[in-house]
Amino acid sequence: MLRWPWKRAEAATEPEERASATDAVVSAILAGARGVAGSPVATAAVEIAAGAIGRALAAAKLADAPEGLDALLTPRLRLTAGRDLVRRGEVLLLILRDGGRLTALLPASSWTVEGSAPRESWRYRASLPGPSHHLDVTVAGSEVLHLTWATEAARPWAGISPLTGAKLTAEILAESETHLRDEAKAPRGYVLPQTEQGEDALGTLEDQLKALKGGLALVQSVRSQASTMGAAPAKDWEASRFGFNAPETLEVLRSATGKAVLAACGVPVEIVAPSDGTGQREAYRRFVALTLEPLGRTMASEIRAKLEAPSFALDFGPLMAADVTGKARAVQSLVGAGVPVSEALVIVGLLQDPA
Repeated sequence: MLRWPWKRAEAATEPEERASATDAVVSAILAGARGVAGSPVATAAVEIAAGAIGRALAAAKLADAPEGLDALLTPRLRLTAGRDLVRRGEVLLLILRDGGRLTALLPASSWTVEGSAPRESWRYRASLPGPSHHLDVTVAGSEVLHLTWATEAARPWAGISPLTGAKLTAEILAESETHLRDEAKAPRGYVLPQTEQGEDALGTLEDQLKALKGGLALVQSVRSQASTMGAAPAKDWEASRFGFNAPETLEVLRSATGKAVLAACGVPVEIVAPSDGTGQREAYRRFVALTLEPLGRTMASEIRAKLEAPSFALDFGPLMAADVTGKARAVQSLVGAGVPVSEALVIVGLLQDPA
């Protein structure tokens, strides 16, 4: 058998292999002790962020859309795309045309990308989901809409989810919610000591605890066990409550990491947490200006390039209708400071910039 010059003898590697096997066993034991860890995408914070962005995209107005796009880029499809951008970091839609006419936008469940550095060389192998089977296709990059949350220079063909960028925080949140879930699923109820138990007292107690759902279990009294040693404490005869009792630090950790995940997804905490009206309106403006509009422009640029729609845009103006009073006050202040009315209207977003 050939051996690389720098490779050690097989006997020298055996201790390392045994150590690896031992590590695997220990890891399995520890995993069993901790319980099955939850997925970061299954946490409430991620659902809040994905739902908020998805619903905002569904409510956005399609401005200067090419013929047929309104009927295909439906609110439902935009909502799904928004959720996937948060949870997965990217969305792929296959473009179908009939004689140059746009006929369908089909979401892919999985895909791979091939090609060299120029984007024009990229080809996509995509799987399109169906109720009974998937359809696999290979198409040029010009035949798909590849929408991404973000990308990095080393892998420009792959989208990055905010949960990937904040992986450690998302995992901590998932772990804390997993521990809370396990704590909440534990038996709970009341234990009342009694003087006699059968021979199989331990087995009976185990069965009772498993069946507890806030009810009562009778257990052997310390008094009966200590009958020859004097009276047991009177408290032994009181019913004791046990059940969900998560450490306060765990809930604090969950709350802190949940807020951090929301921030990583671009959703201000004040939108969902108790806050005064002024704080919520300001948070909502930040949400639209710093999250939705940049995300909408990124999506629109892909649509303009692939669907020959040079002026297409996602308009989030309807989402700010509740802030008309605040914008009117801002216009009044700008005009009072000497800014022309038309320019003031553009600044606050009540009028589109003609440029």
